[in-house]
Amino acid sequence: INAVTKSGTNEWDGSIALYKKNESLVGDKSENNNVDLGNFDEDTLAVTLGGPIIKDKVWFFVAYDEFTATDTNALLFGPAGSGRANEIDEVTQADVDEVIRIADEVYGFNAGALPSSGTDITDEKLIVKIDAALGDNHDASLTYQEVTGNALNPQGSSTSAGRLGLPSNWYDKSEEMESYSFQLFSNWTDVFSTEIKVATKEIITGQNSLYGTDFAQMTIATPADGEIRVGPDIFRHANALTNESTQIKFKADYLVGDHNISFGVEREELEVFNLFVFNSEGDYFFDSITDFENQVASSLSYRNAYTNDENDGAAAFGFDINSIYVQDSIDVSDQMSIQFGVRHDWYSGSDTPDENPGFFTRYGFSNTATLDGRSVTMPRFGFTYDFLDGARLRGGVGLFSGGNPNVWISNAFSNDGQTIVNPDEDGNIDPTCAGVLDGPFTNVDAYNVPQSVQDCMFPGAGDVELTDPDFEIPSTWRFNLAYERELDLGFMGDGWYMTLEGVWSRVNQAAEWFELSRTQIDTAPDGRPIYDRPSNYDVMLTNTASGYANTYSASLEKVFDTRAGLFDMRLHYTYMDAKDVNPSQSSTVSSNYGRPATFDRNNRQLSTSDFEIEHRFNGSVSWSKALFGDNLTRVSTFFEVRSGKRFSYTMREQPFDEAVFGGHSAFARRDSQLLYVPLENDPNVIFSFTPEDTVNDAALEANFN
Repeated sequence: INAVTKSGTNEWDGSIALYKKNESLVGDKSENNNVDLGNFDEDTLAVTLGGPIIKDKVWFFVAYDEFTATDTNALLFGPAGSGRANEIDEVTQADVDEVIRIADEVYGFNAGALPSSGTDITDEKLIVKIDAALGDNHDASLTYQEVTGNALNPQGSSTSAGRLGLPSNWYDKSEEMESYSFQLFSNWTDVFSTEIKVATKEIITGQNSLYGTDFAQMTIATPADGEIRVGPDIFRHANALTNESTQIKFKADYLVGDHNISFGVEREELEVFNLFVFNSEGDYFFDSITDFENQVASSLSYRNAYTNDENDGAAAFGFDINSIYVQDSIDVSDQMSIQFGVRHDWYSGSDTPDENPGFFTRYGFSNTATLDGRSVTMPRFGFTYDFLDGARLRGGVGLFSGGNPNVWISNAFSNDGQTIVNPDEDGNIDPTCAGVLDGPFTNVDAYNVPQSVQDCMFPGAGDVELTDPDFEIPSTWRFNLAYERELDLGFMGDGWYMTLEGVWSRVNQAAEWFELSRTQIDTAPDGRPIYDRPSNYDVMLTNTASGYANTYSASLEKVFDTRAGLFDMRLHYTYMDAKDVNPSQSSTVSSNYGRPATFDRNNRQLSTSDFEIEHRFNGSVSWSKALFGDNLTRVSTFFEVRSGKRFSYTMREQPFDEAVFGGHSAFARRDSQLLYVPLENDPNVIFSFTPEDTVNDAALEANFN
């Protein structure tokens, strides 16, 4: 999307707008189910002002947006009898109170009480732009942008797991962006013009636990087989990300006959700092609230830099994206124009992950692959045809790339298996470390990992996350065809404008992850593979060529000019059919590989995309009129009705402290194996509470049915 920021003029111009949304403006049913979103408010204030600094020479424009809202996600989960939308039946308020008391009195830690009201969130955007005329043929523009925002993530709770996460397990995700941009536009002749752009941008992403990160995550079993989780969650123990980029761009346009030829070169230099060492403060499990009070944990998991200093696990690296492109727009006739061109992107960079000799020994290739030397060539074609009756047909086809998170590449730098490691619990390096993670652990204080565990951290004993040496830059083919025309709808009047459009996307190369370290050792009764359980994992960022999206849309719009003012009405409908292999919604390997619902993580099949919204119908009506002099007043309303988001039924993979289908526990804990739906009297299913009980429980089977 190319967006051009509005500029100031010789006339003073400004606007103020307020957008509002609350519980009274949203529906309360999803099909036949009642939905209570609670009380909430969302308000956006938008202010603009522009005018001359030196008339006919220098102008300014300022825009400020402030979004404030009450986030009610913190009110979604609560203990039994709390009245929350999702009650954890296995956890009582008395359990919660006791855990909070013990955390305070025994551990000196504030576990956090569940809030009774929503949490305030804010998002602010500021743009300041100065334009200057440098003679008759040259113009310059300087733009400053600043964006700050945050969102609360009250995670840790699960009705299926019977687990309630207290506020100390929640985190606040913040984003700060600051950018500067300078552009010089030059008209050298009537047929030749250029644009030069230099821009810098810094984005700082914070994931801050509400009560700090110098404490372990602790999960405490309740008497009713539930769980209460306190302390910063393991993925926030050491988590900070900064992206800095510098962009240099040169573009030229040359008119010759019926041709408008555009060509240019671009270079973007990226520098990334990524500190992500999950579980660096430890993760304890207590078999009871009594054990929690007595500081006796049944298990501990831990992962850190082998120095036991999480800061040593940070990754700092950079790479460059270089582009060259050319396009020709041709007016074939008074009715038809075509555009065709090609863009070539190539990546360069000298930074590489540290080589892991053990990985090379295991697989015969290195873990040091980066994006350096990789490229993608993207041809594109488009056309527009205007019919004599005023209708228009337009379309195009092209290959597109870009927008992939830099952190996917960063994972290979952070987790080379050399620096960030797991304790040598099998005694492979030091025999005295065998069983170092076997519980119970006594005198747990949660601020310090036991010294015996810290002493068993050795370089080279960690998980490896790498980029496939044959990795290809993700790209997608897109085809579109649209028909536009003005309509006369009889008694509804003329002047209606209709657009019918289809967009067909086909994956050329998309991101996927593959675990090299697992080996199939058996087959489950329903045919899915059972793997071994490696003590460490080696997961590779690679490609898939499967995936598509078909989108069909229809829109209708009209402006009514009346004495009461202008009424602008827009109606829009979209149908989507989308399938992918991996939605790739996370920055971490453990989530991208472990979280998507699947039959076999190492052989995912094409399935309905998480992003698919099958039916979406929306519309807007706005009224505007100059009520006070020439100042325009506008009131708008927007509505939307859509299909629900897709989801899958899955089953737990670790009900008995085992990865039932194998693979590393970092992925099995995601419980994302697709549910096996049994037939009546299915011999593949044992309805029982314990694995030792081989007698079908008629009550359990009846409940399942």
